[in-house]
Amino acid sequence: MNSFWQSHPALLIALLALLSSALAIHPHPLYLLLLFLLLTPVIQKKAPRRLFLYATLFAALSYPLALWRTPPSLAAPIEGHGIFHIENLSITASPFNRSYCYRGVLKEFQGSDGSSFSKLPCTLFHPLKQAPLADRDYHIEGTLLQKTKHSFSLKPKKQKEWIPIEKTFSIAKWRFTAKRAVVSYVKRHISDSASSSFLSALITGEIDEKSLRLDFSRLGLQHLLAISGFHFSFFAWLCNLLLRPFFSFKPRSALLITALCAYFLFLGSAPSILRAFTALSLFSLAAPLKRRSSPLNLLGAALIVELLIDPLILTHLSFQLSFLCTLALLLFAPLMHLLCRSFFKVRTQLELQSMSLRDKHGYLLGSLLCKTLSINLAIFLFSLPVLLHLFHKFPLLSLLYNLFFPFCVFLSLLLFCLSLPFPFLHTINSLWTAAILQLTSHPPLYCDLVVRYSLPFSTTLISLALLFYIGALFWNANKSDGCSFIQKGRR
Repeated sequence: MNSFWQSHPALLIALLALLSSALAIHPHPLYLLLLFLLLTPVIQKKAPRRLFLYATLFAALSYPLALWRTPPSLAAPIEGHGIFHIENLSITASPFNRSYCYRGVLKEFQGSDGSSFSKLPCTLFHPLKQAPLADRDYHIEGTLLQKTKHSFSLKPKKQKEWIPIEKTFSIAKWRFTAKRAVVSYVKRHISDSASSSFLSALITGEIDEKSLRLDFSRLGLQHLLAISGFHFSFFAWLCNLLLRPFFSFKPRSALLITALCAYFLFLGSAPSILRAFTALSLFSLAAPLKRRSSPLNLLGAALIVELLIDPLILTHLSFQLSFLCTLALLLFAPLMHLLCRSFFKVRTQLELQSMSLRDKHGYLLGSLLCKTLSINLAIFLFSLPVLLHLFHKFPLLSLLYNLFFPFCVFLSLLLFCLSLPFPFLHTINSLWTAAILQLTSHPPLYCDLVVRYSLPFSTTLISLALLFYIGALFWNANKSDGCSFIQKGRR
């Protein structure tokens, strides 16, 4: 394992910070055991001295930082007043009405009973009529309630206006206006309502249709609706494609990073978005600075940034699944690819040249299927313990749908982008998107099977640790970057 950690120091530091933060937020003896196992080569001085210092420092500082950011528990709702900073604004629908949803941080809150709190992750709801602008901080009177262990809700007093605080600023209003403009554009040009809602969700990351979310959740495809590395990679690929004919390498890299920053500001700082933005930005910076970048190291660096900004991010389901699926793709997919290739005969260059055109196409499709299956199996193995622990079920159809549906979504996004200069393609995209959505709303009933099992937390954690250890051992055995087969496929 020593050579693996020396090649991926940022990942080691990130995992130590993750375990220390988790120990502070949700104490469990298994976290201590995993911390000890990770620090063993460092304690034995088999790792470089600089890595020893950084790893020990982050492991020591992450615990008090997470402990400090962990909010207290409320025994009962508390009336009072506080200062609320808005980070995101959206429209939410309930069975009875629609309202604005303000998400942000309650900077300060003074309770009528003399209690005081600070930096609480908080949500507010307001009727659509006469809603306050989301362009600054507000002083609000209301009742503070605890929704979950790490999130709160503030119910404003009726007939009490929100008092705007001068010299404060929030980008939430601009982001909301920009997203509504995009949604309005999509609805004007995509005639099918389900297709327009789906495309709007892919572009803005916000879903208006609950039926769409339920259909994708039933098939294990909900990760396609949440903005993640898939969407950022598509955006970066498209920008690079458009900039390549006009700019040389360094100016193109600078413009690409600027475009990624603008896209990040448009989407917001959700956990999966922040991870994808950080990793892609560091990757774009590495080449102009003549620095070697490893995908696993970039993932570790993104994780460090997220934990430094907010250690409570590890309690978010989107963060957990996003990080695990990316780790599975980079670390475990090469091993799955090797296993899949044992059932798929690899041809030499001479054998390929002697094949007919039809056989060459068949071989290419088989090779692509082998890669897709290996990625799907890797993500399945890493996400299965978490899904069984949290939801106690796993839809088997997701194994089939994840083989082809991401490519279908890619085509929908590509057609939408091509439709901007050529509007007649919107009609084709509407028909195509409606067709693929039919596959999610009407899956084959005879295959609609679900595995139901409640996995204990300790078993879940041990399973993930073993999978990671197996992947790291495979990397050591091959002495190569675990993502090489993906990079070769991109080339």
